[in-house]
Amino acid sequence: MIIFLVLTSKLIGQNLQGIWLSSFTLETTKKHIPYKPDSIFIKANLLLDFIDDENVIFKPLGHEKETGKFSISNNKIKIKIGNDSLEGEFLKNELILTLIDTVESISKIYFKKITTSELTPSQLPNSSTFFNSSWIVKPEVNFEYYGVKFNFLNKDSLDSFNRNIVLITKNEGLYGFTEKGSYKIDFYKNHFFIGIFNTSINEETVYHFYKFKKNEFFADTYQNFYSYSKSLPKLNKIKFIKTDYLTTEQINLLRSKLIGKWKAINNPIPFDSISSNYKKLENQSFELVFKENRDYELTKKGILINENSRVQKTVISNGKWGISKTGNYIKLKPNNGWVKYITIEKLSNDYLKIFYDVKTLEKNSHFLSRTLIELIK
Repeated sequence: MIIFLVLTSKLIGQNLQGIWLSSFTLETTKKHIPYKPDSIFIKANLLLDFIDDENVIFKPLGHEKETGKFSISNNKIKIKIGNDSLEGEFLKNELILTLIDTVESISKIYFKKITTSELTPSQLPNSSTFFNSSWIVKPEVNFEYYGVKFNFLNKDSLDSFNRNIVLITKNEGLYGFTEKGSYKIDFYKNHFFIGIFNTSINEETVYHFYKFKKNEFFADTYQNFYSYSKSLPKLNKIKFIKTDYLTTEQINLLRSKLIGKWKAINNPIPFDSISSNYKKLENQSFELVFKENRDYELTKKGILINENSRVQKTVISNGKWGISKTGNYIKLKPNNGWVKYITIEKLSNDYLKIFYDVKTLEKNSHFLSRTLIELIK
């Protein structure tokens, strides 16, 4: 019996050998707590490398690696790094470690073995690979409404935390958006990782590059989301493809099409009757003027109605505008306020279709809606 247990432990140890990456964290409630359902968080930022039957490398992406020890018995594993230790289990090519275990809930982190890397030293990207460049993410297996574009700014474009900036454009179903983020890169052996953090929604996605072929990087990633569902995220195989910036002539053509006065033909101004001091919004108008001198003016109008009153509201925003070198978004820099981005879905001489975060007409309201807006000249 003892010999069998020893052999089993050695076999499990051999199956463990290799590099593992955390895929998600699952927090499960142990008792009913109002407004606290089971939750899934993506946390693909911790790497473990079981280098033999007792030693393990522990490496949070973007940080230095540490060496620790591990032991395993009957599928139960214990990892000790310095003064810290983690316990868990190894089941069907999946490693599960317990992070927090309290009376109220238990939090576990799930690991999967990463794809074997075929990258040679000359193919590995470096910090300058992404400066001032545009990339598109495409799945190896096509499915609807999946895709993201990254516009990495130059090396001198840093956020308030001194991190390099990337502009992220996504198309999700009927809605798209462009938001600001930052990124970090990391290497381990011949594996390359890039972690892209969307500061607008506090979300990080980690891409693991493992192959290069014909100007395309092959990578995998877990679809990033926060979920109350029981369905667990799956690993997506994707291609990371570099795309060319538009030429000066192409940008000038887009600019000439945009210049002028645009009026929305739908009703993009949101109204929330629950939080509003009014009952409804009528006769709304949304106009956007792009001027040749790079000034813009955004005007929102409408009538807010109560039982005994009708209040005409007008909100005007002014500032500077410009088109990205990728051609897929417009940058608005208000005279008073943060930079905003308008995602261009479609543009012709007299028709413009955009995605934009639109606020209500009420001065003290923070309610806004990510809205598809159709405009004509």
